[in-house]
Amino acid sequence: MIKNYLCCQYLKRKNKTLVLNNFLEPYYSSKYLNFFSEAKQIIVIRDPRDTFVSGLSVGIKNKSDLKLTPKNNDGYVLSSVGSNDYERFSLRMNIFYKKLKQNTHERILIIRFEDMVMNYEETKKKIEKFLNLREINHINKFKYFNPSLSKKNVSIWKKFSNQDTIKRIKDNINYFEFKDY
Repeated sequence: MIKNYLCCQYLKRKNKTLVLNNFLEPYYSSKYLNFFSEAKQIIVIRDPRDTFVSGLSVGIKNKSDLKLTPKNNDGYVLSSVGSNDYERFSLRMNIFYKKLKQNTHERILIIRFEDMVMNYEETKKKIEKFLNLREINHINKFKYFNPSLSKKNVSIWKKFSNQDTIKRIKDNINYFEFKDY
C-alpha cells in the first residue's frame, strides 16, 4: 500500500526526484532499498558528543550548558536521543553505529553532518556523484541547508561543562572516526 502510494507520487512528478526524510531507518536500510529499484539513501551521522549535548533536556544545572541545547528542545522533543541517561545513550549509540557499519550497500552513502558544514563543497560533490547529479541540478542553494548557520552546531561539546562525560563518549562509543573541528 505504501509502495503504491509513493510510486504514484513519484510518477506524478516532472523531475522524477522524490526526497523523503527518515523514510528508511538507517539500521536495516539495505533490506528496504529493494522496495524501489532506483532508490538511494543518504545517512547523515553526527558526532555523538554533539548529539549528547544537544539532546540534554532535563536537569541541566549549569546555565551555560542550557545555551548549548537547541531552542526547540522543550524537554520532550529530543528526549529520544537519551542524553539524560548516559548509559542508555552510550548503549543506543553503540548499537546504532554497529548496525550502520554492517549496513553496506552501493545505494547507501554515509556522510557526517560536520563534513557537510565544515567541508561543504567537497561533501556536496560526493553527494552529487552518488546521486548522478551535475552542479546545474543543485537548485535552491542554502535555502534548506546553510552551512554558515549550521556551524554553530558543530563542536558544541567543547563548551559543555562536564568534559569527563565527553571523554567517556569518545572512549566508549564506537563512532566511525572522531574528528575535532
